Amino acid sequence: MVQILKKSCYQVILKLKGTRKYYSIDNLCASFGYTRQAWYSHLSSVRLYFIEEQIVLERIIDIRKELSKTGCIKLYKELNNGFLQGHGISMGIQHRTL
Repeated sequence: MVQILKKSCYQVILKLKGTRKYYSIDNLCASFGYTRQAWYSHLSSVRLYFIEEQIVLERIIDIRKELSKTGCIKLYKELNNGFLQGHGISMGIQHRTL
């Protein structure tokens, strides 16, 4: 049996939703083994993620206007001066190695 990833299932459901009258959310979710509640929970988490992302990007643009040559670590420190905690957003630094 082929195992389909969760993200793929949600993307397929999103594309097929509303294309035919018998492609209801109930039928599509049932065909992938999910419930309607799981579908709507996924939608709300995706919306929340994009809202948080937009808030952080707007703050980064403001910081870049004030300090034009600010690097990643300095940006991270500026964001962690209470701004992220005030909005209830958690974020970490990704270290990259070559």
